[in-house]
Amino acid sequence: MNKRSGIKTKAKILAAAMKVFSTYGYAGANIRAIAEAAGISIGGVYLYFRNKEDLYTGLMRSQMAEFLGRIEALRKETPTAALRLLVEMHMELAVKKTRMLSASIKEYDLKFKQPIRNAFFRSQHRILSDILKQGMLDGSFRTIDCDYTALMILVALRGAILSYLTGDIAKPKKFSKALHEFFLNGIRSNRHA
Repeated sequence: MNKRSGIKTKAKILAAAMKVFSTYGYAGANIRAIAEAAGISIGGVYLYFRNKEDLYTGLMRSQMAEFLGRIEALRKETPTAALRLLVEMHMELAVKKTRMLSASIKEYDLKFKQPIRNAFFRSQHRILSDILKQGMLDGSFRTIDCDYTALMILVALRGAILSYLTGDIAKPKKFSKALHEFFLNGIRSNRHA
């Protein structure tokens, strides 16, 4: 097997795993269903993943790496634009990955997920805190505690995603815009009002 076909096969497995885990959750999913959805043998799945837990964590890491890459790219934007895009990206995630996020929330207490979730949150926090610091340096944002402000923004975004998933937010784009304005009004410098 060459490297390119190996990468394609692993991507097929992860795409199939996304569908199966989204539909049945971790407890209800099995390697056989994932292999069938990927169009490969069960043994083919085991060439890439040791077991169901390894496959699930591989899927989590893949999804989180993709999202973190998009957030990391926000550093190229102005701080105010980066904040707006960050909010939009979180709400877009809720809309596009509703089933997977819902399944993940139901199985929040799976111990093996904790380190991956924590690392993902820390990475988001670091990037957002850096964006806020840049906004303070360029005068877009007033003097704030960037670490705590980043934490508050991320917690609010988690709450917004949960509210969308439970049906409390019907218009995520409109909510995203209002949430961005709420954050921005709290940290905007008087010079940029």
